[in-house]
Amino acid sequence: MSIIPKKLSGSALLMTLLVLTGIFIIAFGAGYLSFFNTKNTDIYQQSARARLAAEAGAERMKWELGNNDYDLDATCGLSTSTRLFETQFDDGSYYLKCDFDQADYPKIQAVGVYKNISVTLDTGICYNIETECTSTCALGSLCGGGALFSASPLMVASPSGCTDISGTGCDNSFTATSTPDTASLAWDNATTSVTSAIDADDGRVNVTTIKAANGGNVPANLVAIKFCEDLSVNSKTGWYLPAKNELNTVLRNSNYCTEDSQGPEPLYCDHSTSTSPIIGGFSNSSPYMSSTENDVDTFWSQDFTNGTQATSTKSSAIFLRCIRRP
Repeated sequence: MSIIPKKLSGSALLMTLLVLTGIFIIAFGAGYLSFFNTKNTDIYQQSARARLAAEAGAERMKWELGNNDYDLDATCGLSTSTRLFETQFDDGSYYLKCDFDQADYPKIQAVGVYKNISVTLDTGICYNIETECTSTCALGSLCGGGALFSASPLMVASPSGCTDISGTGCDNSFTATSTPDTASLAWDNATTSVTSAIDADDGRVNVTTIKAANGGNVPANLVAIKFCEDLSVNSKTGWYLPAKNELNTVLRNSNYCTEDSQGPEPLYCDHSTSTSPIIGGFSNSSPYMSSTENDVDTFWSQDFTNGTQATSTKSSAIFLRCIRRP
């Protein structure tokens, strides 16, 4: 049976053809749109799965740093093309690489791949120890000459094992098995000076107070404070001996971080564990010193094995670790 009647007039025939053509166009268009939408939905789903894979990679990197004592300095000495922790799963994978973010800053990137789609995410973990830290660097990053252990304010701890102000013996791994500190110095080998360096929260204030009373310089007899003042390591200067409360923050991110029952708040580990610290290489054979003076004869120190803060004699040679604020 013919769709078009045989005896239609020319105009009627034309109208019929136009109607049939319209029906065909609509049907074809609907089919194309259905196909196009299906294709778009498939691409969207692949992109979403690739992003989830990249997020899993970013979490894996944070876990390695926070729980597995990962040596970031050794890893990112590799080529940026090296893939870290590549993990395969059905139709996809993730891996990490030491690369650069959109601002051309050295950070570890997490790449998620699903079928033909890849998504790259910034982990926030900065890895170039000679590049200054920024507010976008995650805790545990290597930047600013050391390991970033505080976000507000930004504070960086110097490497362990440094034996002189030029950085000899410094270990940039910052793991639980880093070279332990061996250098011990006196706070004041003259033992009789009162410096009025009594600030408990900011060691820079103590250094400023000392300089103001000594012609703009740190006297040679204030051995430990001068050591940090003169330290130059990983292309960075501006180090100082931490104040009493800053020292406690260092402890809570160290390889001696424990849930202490003694010492100042916080008593808990702060973004760190004893087996996977943000700052490693501390020794337990003596307390660590702060820049906070107690009186003419003593200053405040902290026992990292139990968290207790007490006073130590200024002439006593004990361990120290310098910090800086980028």
